[in-house]
Amino acid sequence: YGIQLGSIKERAEKLDEACRIFKGLWTEPRFTFEGSHYEISNAPCEPKPLRKPHPPIMIGGAGEKLTLRTTAIHADQWNMPPGDTGVSPEEFKEKLAVLHQRCAEVGRDPAEIETNLGLMVIVEENDSDAKKRREEIATAFGLSEEVALKMILAGDPSGIASEIRRYEAVGVDHFVAILINGVNYNDAEIFGREVVPMFR
Repeated sequence: YGIQLGSIKERAEKLDEACRIFKGLWTEPRFTFEGSHYEISNAPCEPKPLRKPHPPIMIGGAGEKLTLRTTAIHADQWNMPPGDTGVSPEEFKEKLAVLHQRCAEVGRDPAEIETNLGLMVIVEENDSDAKKRREEIATAFGLSEEVALKMILAGDPSGIASEIRRYEAVGVDHFVAILINGVNYNDAEIFGREVVPMFR
């Protein structure tokens, strides 16, 4: 579409300014903002959102210098994306520690920011069947065994719950089961029936 992507720094600055504009429009009768990338003048936003002070803002990303700083300033929720190599509990814990550092730098209580992580889930009544499917999916997607283990949780319901609890123990508040049509979409039924109740 001919839209300029811009440098990482420019994109981070735009995200910061956009968050300021959204929050201003959602909470002020009229809002004026002049930034390096965006400006609005005496702009209304009606009707106001029902959620107060405003709808929750979720920021996804793991860039330590820019994205996590913007997250610390503006976000109500932070999503750690698995990227191309997946996320181990230890890696999540390291990034969360950086987010806490950024919160300290901007004077924000990190407890105000909920965390979430999404990974693909393969769940079968038989543990070995689930792990075999993970191997097949890894081969089809061209994933190494190391990456597959950090990107795809595979096992029986209790095994999946144990894996999720490993992430819960390092600070994941919300776990998102990534389901792909033709790959693991049908696992949603057993996940909902047998895994979800273990967290209620």
